[in-house]
Amino acid sequence: MPMISVVNIEATSMIRGLKDAAKNLDGSGVETVLEFSAVSRLDASSLQALQEFASLADKKRSKVIIRGLNVEVYKALKLAKLTRVFSFLD
Repeated sequence: MPMISVVNIEATSMIRGLKDAAKNLDGSGVETVLEFSAVSRLDASSLQALQEFASLADKKRSKVIIRGLNVEVYKALKLAKLTRVFSFLD
């Protein structure tokens, strides 16, 4: 059974939260769950941080699940072509 690391992502400190979550991406089989229920929108810097996080996760072959995502944020991820990188839970 893989280990799971849950990281709460706050709207006001998303970049810091993603940097904290990046520490768990070591390729050791730990699944990272990003809790996005407090995020209602993405600005350009947050989207860029998510793209960098996705690239790192892909490089480390780590599974990342986004939980609690609202529809508007999902649409932004879809436009940025990030929906194929992450898995999603309600």
